[in-house]
Order: sequence, then C-alpha cells, then structure tokens
Amino acid sequence: MEIIDWTYIIIISLCAIASLVMPIARREKLWVYFVVVWIAEIYVFFFQARYVFEIYFYSVMLCNFYLIYYFLKKTQLWIYLLIVYAVVSVFVIMKGKLYNEIDNISLILLYLILAFHYFITQILTPNEIPIQKKQKFWIATGLFIWSIAYAFNAFPLYYLSNADLVFMKLVNNIFHYVTVFSYLLFLIGLNCKNP
Repeated sequence: MEIIDWTYIIIISLCAIASLVMPIARREKLWVYFVVVWIAEIYVFFFQARYVFEIYFYSVMLCNFYLIYYFLKKTQLWIYLLIVYAVVSVFVIMKGKLYNEIDNISLILLYLILAFHYFITQILTPNEIPIQKKQKFWIATGLFIWSIAYAFNAFPLYYLSNADLVFMKLVNNIFHYVTVFSYLLFLIGLNCKNP
C-alpha cells in the first residue's frame, strides 16, 4: 500500500472514532456511516477481499440510506428520496452489474441533491450560528467535492480506460487525494459543536 492509502485508513479511523465520541456526532448517529465505511475499508485494504465490488456496493448502499435520513429527516423528502434510491439499488442488484453507469449516476446525483438541499436550506433559512461551525456544512461540502471528483473518475473508466491508461492512472490518483481531503472535511464536521 502507498502513503495515500495509509493516510486514508488513518483518517477514516479518526472519523469513526470521532463519530462515536463527539457528542453531536453521536447524537446525530453519524457513527452509522463512518463505522460502516471503516469496516468495509479495513476489510478491503487488509484482507484483500475477493468480493470488493459487492462489499463496496452494499456498504455504500447502507451508508446512503443513512445519509438520506441524516440530511432530510426534518422534511418529508427523505421518505421519497429513500424510496427512489431503494428502487434504483434493487434495479442495479437485479441487473447483476454492480458499479455500472446507472449505479454511478445515482450515487453522484444523490450526493449532489443532498449537498445542494443543505446549502439551499441554509441560504433560505439562515440563523445566528456561523455556517463553518455547523457539522452538516462540512459533511455536505465533503460530499459535494467527493461526488464531483467521483464523476471525473468513474465515467472515464467506461470510455478511456483502454484508450489512455496513463491518463486514467492520473485521474485515479487525483481521486484518491480528493477522497482523503473529503474525509478531512468530514473530520472537521465531526468535531463541530452544532448540528
């Protein structure tokens, strides 16, 4: 494993710990997301799992159900978005091709919808708490940045992987750094004292 891989493991471990010990993060049950991510990544990194795509698919699906609830629980939207995401997930499972274009598009759209919903809500209903002191701001920002980077990483895989392997390696390396940066943002959010 490279330094970036070890950095990622350390950061997601810190996120899992912070989600369990920080009062606001624990109250918001963010440990559901971060512990599931930690378990999946530890399994893949250290045990070189044979079923890597399946582990990622099902852990991401569980995490996404939680994220829908986390961001939209104060509205009725979470039920509708949860149903739509569940239908798409079942469709992907039944099709038997995990991590295909439909799955990737639904993941990117879900994260963008959740992040934009949070940002728009903050603009339309401001309060006295500075946004940088709010946990959801950092989580939404991390999701937004990660989803944009994931779009630039995932879609070229289908169209450029055979044509330009050097470019694909560069894009993949950039994506790994952006993922680490996103989890750093999550870590900042987990340490916030305001939801």
